[in-house]
Amino acid sequence: MRNESVTSWHDGIQAVLNAHCVPARGEQRDFSQVREVVARVHWQADGWETIGTSAEAWAGDLVLVNLPDRRSQLRGIWFHTADVTPR
Repeated sequence: MRNESVTSWHDGIQAVLNAHCVPARGEQRDFSQVREVVARVHWQADGWETIGTSAEAWAGDLVLVNLPDRRSQLRGIWFHTADVTPR
């Protein structure tokens, strides 16, 4: 018997449509200190959203952004620099 009032761990999970694949480790460079940024996130169901967060690393034109949001299974996502600005 299933209790319909209990949600599953994956309820509400959405893909981040503007996320990029993880670059090769040899291409990744850590920032000397975490940087405060604003990221534009394109959620699969909710559309575009601007989120204040932080960035930890970069690789070419990609930035590793912390995304502590229950809609994402991942806590760090690589975004193109066009979708990330300093705060």
